[in-house]
Amino acid sequence: NIMILFNDLPGNGWDNLHTRACEAFESDGSPNRSIKWQLYGSDLNEAFAQPSSVHLTVSFSALHWIDHLPFDQSGVSNGAICYVDLPRTQKDQLRRHKDARLKDFILKRKRELVPGGQMVLVFDGETANREHQYYQPTRLLQQSIQSMVAKKSLSEEVLSNFFVMTSSWSAPRIQQCCQQTNMNLHHLSVRVVPCPMYDNFLLSPQKAEDRNKFGDQVADAILSCVRPQLAKIIKTVGESGDKVDETIHAIHKRVAHLAAETPASSNTSGTVAFVHVTKPNAS
Repeated sequence: NIMILFNDLPGNGWDNLHTRACEAFESDGSPNRSIKWQLYGSDLNEAFAQPSSVHLTVSFSALHWIDHLPFDQSGVSNGAICYVDLPRTQKDQLRRHKDARLKDFILKRKRELVPGGQMVLVFDGETANREHQYYQPTRLLQQSIQSMVAKKSLSEEVLSNFFVMTSSWSAPRIQQCCQQTNMNLHHLSVRVVPCPMYDNFLLSPQKAEDRNKFGDQVADAILSCVRPQLAKIIKTVGESGDKVDETIHAIHKRVAHLAAETPASSNTSGTVAFVHVTKPNAS
């Protein structure tokens, strides 16, 4: 028999996962008796399985999310809204915070793994020459918000209070985290993952409608990540519900326009880290 535990933040949408799990693990409306599954809502760094009970842990596109900023955002001198553009001091603070969180996550999962149990982690990476996935659309998002602030169509408080809550790791930092948690590192790579929307665009005639479609897809992609947070901030500065939707639509339109103008430098491609570790047999 197989038991599968799904873990995510309690506030995230679970309906789609529940539906997909039912489709995957039930046949003709009857449960598959050999596979049991549960949905478990908690912070990623909480323990949620019994000690020495898990054979395989998989985390995909989750660990790069930031639980909170370890500095006062109002003190960011250059007004950055994302990790990549932070000044050195705040970037180093965030790196130390995220390294500590990654080590804590690994230790929590290590306790739950059986001896020899495996862990596969996929999250945003970085190299000296390439930033993480979605940085290019994030740059367009910042330009769009800045433009609306300059034109007085959006409160400056939105720009000063909004931050894209993700960050990335270099290979040396990941390796150090694995070493400090005494896990056996079997594979570590930080590689460029292409943007499927841009790949499809290159196969198209690349007419105006193709560019516009690509721009809309890029805007959809970045706003799907930040829409709830952005809406909350816009509402906090005094906008009504209808105005919030109108403002986000205007931001979407600007991001899409910028992406359509420069597809090669405005897609979601970027570096991703792939990590495979195992728990020592004697631990």
